[in-house]
Amino acid sequence: MADTMRQSMKLGLPKLVEGLSMEQVFKNLQPMTPAACRECWEESNEEFDALEHHCATHPYQVSEPEE
Repeated sequence: MADTMRQSMKLGLPKLVEGLSMEQVFKNLQPMTPAACRECWEESNEEFDALEHHCATHPYQVSEPEE
């Protein structure tokens, strides 16, 4: 919160909002190459696999979206 306040005072709120917008974020993202996808998903990560297994054992409820 404090960083947001400092940045908005420095840049001005409209400029800060523009810089933090999702459009700005997506504009700078590039799709992963097939080689990068293979590198990320073909290697096993024991710590993540354990966390994924742990989370999968917990029941969860899907809530209805509010209108």
